[in-house]
Amino acid sequence: MDGKLFLRKVTENDMLMLFKWANDPDVRKNAFHSETITLEEHTNWFNKLIMDDSQYQYILMCDDIAVGQIRLSVENNNSAEIDYSIAPEYRGRGLGKKILELLRLQVKKDMPHINKLIGRVKSGNIASESCFQSSGYENSFIQYELNLMEK
Repeated sequence: MDGKLFLRKVTENDMLMLFKWANDPDVRKNAFHSETITLEEHTNWFNKLIMDDSQYQYILMCDDIAVGQIRLSVENNNSAEIDYSIAPEYRGRGLGKKILELLRLQVKKDMPHINKLIGRVKSGNIASESCFQSSGYENSFIQYELNLMEK
């Protein structure tokens, strides 16, 4: 993708865009909680997010166009879990790998106390698996579940 890629901190003006992206069918399919999100739920979540010192939300920009989002949830003083997505119209252009690289640089610059980034990927999400693996992340475990309510 042509243009300068960079991360910027999320602003209140991003709430509806993030709501739209969060409810994209592919995002919902690959989310650990795949239910559709209501605007009320999203608004409450977003308002908590921007006030939470353990959450860092960024928008991936290509020049002046928002093309994705990435969030860090600090789990303890030295590790953080990643959640990211690329806007539907910009998928398949290698931006997943780019956003992970930009986040790594952002963390080194702004959060030097973080020494481990964790990406949890839902089974079957081949695109995210590929992005993490090609960005140097190692697969540390596989989790299996049995839903007793479905048996």
